[in-house]
Amino acid sequence: MIKDSFKILEFDKIRSRLREHATSNFGKELAAQIEPDDDFENIRRNLELTTEAVKIFSFVSPPLGGIRDLREVLKKIRLGSAAGAEELSDILSTMYAMRQVKKFFKESEIDTPRLKNRAAQIEILGNLERRIENTIDEHGAIKDSASVDLQKIRRELRAAQNRVKTEIFNILHDAGNQKYFQDALVTMRGDRYVIPVKLDHKSKIPGIVHDQSATQS
Repeated sequence: MIKDSFKILEFDKIRSRLREHATSNFGKELAAQIEPDDDFENIRRNLELTTEAVKIFSFVSPPLGGIRDLREVLKKIRLGSAAGAEELSDILSTMYAMRQVKKFFKESEIDTPRLKNRAAQIEILGNLERRIENTIDEHGAIKDSASVDLQKIRRELRAAQNRVKTEIFNILHDAGNQKYFQDALVTMRGDRYVIPVKLDHKSKIPGIVHDQSATQS
């Protein structure tokens, strides 16, 4: 009987329309799962919240951008795993959004007491924000300064890369080696530096053959 009523009322279409207006993945899921309520007090509270939301949006849109779905990464962290750079970036983006929403409702002069009360309960984790900011840069990459050990490893890695580049440059531009190379060019194959050695001289240059020209030159 209830299912027939839902069909007559086209309740699925209502849910679909609501889902389209949700701005986060979690919000879209909640919209898709919403069911009618028969508890008068719940209905009254929800209608009051809806009335306030309509009032807010008739003047301005709250700053809801930047909210990410953190359920999987938080579950991962609770199980003892470390979050990656992209996941930390999502957490930081969501924390910024939380801060902006809280500030928006605190400063808003629009009469929306219930929404303001909910926004006031948002906890701003300033120390955690700063720790993540000190860990990732604006591109979502882990900063060298994230830890002393990482800084040391990356410094040593850059030094080793510079030594390799210098050695390759010296090999390519050594007058005695010019006859071995097709061009004085260096390319990358994965994480390896590759130089173009003439086929008939490949035994003269130690290393691994990554590819061979179809012309055999």
